[in-house]
Amino acid sequence: MAISQASYRWLHLMMLCIVLVALTNYYNAPSLYRVIDRSSELERLDYYCNNDAAEDSRYLSPPWLTAKGSHPFDGENAPFASSTGGGTWELDKLVIAIRHGDRSSIHHIPNSEPIYNIGGPGSYYDESVVDTADEIFSEHFSVNILEGEQMTPEEKVRSVEGEAGGFNLLSLLGQRPLFPKNEEALAPGLLTTKGFAQQLTVGKRMSRTYKKFLAAYVGDAGDIYIRSTNYQRTVLSAVGMLFGLLGGLLPGMKDHGSGRLRIDVLANEAKETMHGVGERYSSHTIDPILGEKRIVGGCPKSADFAKQQRLSFVPSHVVTGAVEEAYTGSMSTKPAPRVTELADAMLPCKCHSSPYPRPLSSTVNHSSHPTGESLLAAVMSEADRYFCQRYAGDRGGREATYLSIYPFLLELYLHIAGVSTSTDGSVPVVHGSGESGVGVRLSVFSGHDTVIAPVLAGLGLYGAPELGLCNWPRYASHIIFEKWVHMGDKVGVKVVYNGFDLTEHIPTCQAATMREGRRTESPCPLHVFKEQIDSLLMGQSSFEDSCAS
Repeated sequence: MAISQASYRWLHLMMLCIVLVALTNYYNAPSLYRVIDRSSELERLDYYCNNDAAEDSRYLSPPWLTAKGSHPFDGENAPFASSTGGGTWELDKLVIAIRHGDRSSIHHIPNSEPIYNIGGPGSYYDESVVDTADEIFSEHFSVNILEGEQMTPEEKVRSVEGEAGGFNLLSLLGQRPLFPKNEEALAPGLLTTKGFAQQLTVGKRMSRTYKKFLAAYVGDAGDIYIRSTNYQRTVLSAVGMLFGLLGGLLPGMKDHGSGRLRIDVLANEAKETMHGVGERYSSHTIDPILGEKRIVGGCPKSADFAKQQRLSFVPSHVVTGAVEEAYTGSMSTKPAPRVTELADAMLPCKCHSSPYPRPLSSTVNHSSHPTGESLLAAVMSEADRYFCQRYAGDRGGREATYLSIYPFLLELYLHIAGVSTSTDGSVPVVHGSGESGVGVRLSVFSGHDTVIAPVLAGLGLYGAPELGLCNWPRYASHIIFEKWVHMGDKVGVKVVYNGFDLTEHIPTCQAATMREGRRTESPCPLHVFKEQIDSLLMGQSSFEDSCAS
């Protein structure tokens, strides 16, 4: 049957409309991720290092003041925003989850010289940060080790003394200077001065945004809850970020007469919900053959899903071939490193302007595969793909993440809502005075990339096609949960990731916006936000049923 000329014109018009809609959606997505997508592989490496946050630890203008889909107010308007319509919303509470800053590498490529103890000419050591860090930590912070339940003396020793390299956590935090002047000999997995500077900058950026809120509501140590995983890099990252955020407010704060803010640390790593309750890896003990220790938490079903996804991942032959060729024999005598371990071994070289790993053998042919920075770019691309599949993959990764991160997301919700504990008592008590929201105004959780990515995945943001957000969270990444109160009768939440307001992209919030006809910049109703967390149970009535079914 012949198609008329008018039909052809109609088809062309429809195709043009489809293209225009696609382009509109693309350019309305948060600009950060579009920039990443369009940049070259080598330019992306600077993103992972987060050099823009490290180069000026004194002050940087918040990037979210100029971007589409960004935060709707600055320090002059906070904590009140009238642009959301229907009256005034007041910012009532902040809950923040952060990834640590720049660190030394944990892994190294087999049959290569370890690079974590090699300093380069553009070294990451910043002497100006050292005295500042020592004074900040000594004067304003203390670490409170929580032993947890059902913990043997041996487990207690391993968890507190298990920092990579066998160092004792409290000893590391007790040494002065906190950052040894010979950072060329820095042990694996420790925060660098560059990492501390990154956190100072992030905190100062937040300080400008939340200036009025902090002045009004955060004036005493009792207004703040802080918890870190039991790693030196996460504890000191919390210190740096909070000093940047609170600045001149710190001297006036009181904490049981000590004048210092308390950072809680669970000695028993298995009790820390930030790590999830499925399959995870601990860098407290690095086996020279097997690498990080694999741990299965309290939800074996999540671990089973994770294993399915992990076994389905096939790394690029470009990466595996390059590593095999450059480091002769490395794959024949030891298990092939995970692509994230390769990335961990190489990325600090870029971030610290240090030499890339050198093969132990001098008879290596580099003719057919990328090396150095080109190899790192290929490795990081694969690491992004691995992370995306691990936490949002369709072969078990998504389901594994939902179950594993549910307890921590529930805990975050309890902090936002001001509830003291979950109904079954399974979540640690939140400092505050119950559902009134009065009490703690600022909660901070300091963790890792393996905290940030699954939290985003649980909120339906990691792997969302319209965002293009499915990569390895860079150093000093952070998620801010803002609790808003509307004229005393409504409670809402906004979710800001690295400066970008992503609230409208949370599935339940997006559905409610469309259903109720609300403005997209309005906070997501608290009960709707809770529905997103409940959806992680995948139709089951309880977490226990989800893990057992």
